[in-house]
Amino acid sequence: KLAGGKAAEGGGMWKDLMYDVADIAEEWLPALLFVLFASGAMYILFSNVIREPAPPLRWRLPHSAEEVCIQGENGEDLWYYTKGQGHTVILLHGAGTSSVQFSFLFKRLATKKIRVVAVDLRGHGHSGLGAGFSARMLADDIQRVMDDLGGTEGFTLVGFGLGGYAALAWRIFCKNEHVKNVKGIVLASGYAMLPTDNSALYIFKVLVSSGWIHFLWRNKRIANSMSRLWFGRVATDSMLEEFRRTTLNCPHKVWARTLKGSQQDLRGFLPHIDTPCLIICGFQDVLYYSAQASLMLLGSKVGVAPKKVTLENFGHSLMWEAPDKLTGILCEHLFPTPVDGQADVPAS
Repeated sequence: KLAGGKAAEGGGMWKDLMYDVADIAEEWLPALLFVLFASGAMYILFSNVIREPAPPLRWRLPHSAEEVCIQGENGEDLWYYTKGQGHTVILLHGAGTSSVQFSFLFKRLATKKIRVVAVDLRGHGHSGLGAGFSARMLADDIQRVMDDLGGTEGFTLVGFGLGGYAALAWRIFCKNEHVKNVKGIVLASGYAMLPTDNSALYIFKVLVSSGWIHFLWRNKRIANSMSRLWFGRVATDSMLEEFRRTTLNCPHKVWARTLKGSQQDLRGFLPHIDTPCLIICGFQDVLYYSAQASLMLLGSKVGVAPKKVTLENFGHSLMWEAPDKLTGILCEHLFPTPVDGQADVPAS
């Protein structure tokens, strides 16, 4: 009898549990089905949208610029564009963009006694991504461009964002005859390691790496609201729209590999760099301004302190916000005016 009673009691417990599960399923099943249906619909819509062609870029390098392709193995072709004569200035763009980011600066520098070279970094613009993406690979790519240019006695590297990271990587990892030929490195909104203490930047990296930015930024209003983080007070609707188009034109897989491959911390190498450096940053750069502090370590152990210029009312995207100011700063840096008032033009 006792055993039978326990069995009956156990059966009753299981029956109550099944009734409870049935009640919960009845209550939450519509919501669960809705979530599954909405997720499936969003996935289909998301997949279709990110496969649609991105709106074309409106700003271009001048048609008179010479296009050069450096053939490489495993899809590692590198493209660069050049114009002008004189001291060679190599322009290295930021993540998710291309040499077109320097459209305004390129045109202004080409009118000076400068040979301007704008490079499409690997995976960006017309350049192939190749086998991967890392600081060492970026350094090797810059070296390939220098070797291909040849016949020059002096370079200046100008890097914006990721381009500044690439310029530092080249100086750290490439030990050859070109080191003494580099007259200086200019870091505009640059970094030696991506900031890790900025929640807005972290959210953007997650969204752009997963492809959600390519879905959300099809809507101009959403894109303009988010992209204002990259600009200061001087931002215009035209700048915001071009930034939206530039971001959409870089596949999210390239974004993901670029951000993952540029996480090596270069800060420990900075004190030993003896190449003169100029740091240019916008005071309203809420995303990367904190990263500028570590750049002041440049040359600290070899007695070559960097110069720093902070631009008020400007944010991160200095290439678009302040092309005239950047041209003036670069020319003053390249052609310093001595006491006698005559510009000292670097050897070309």
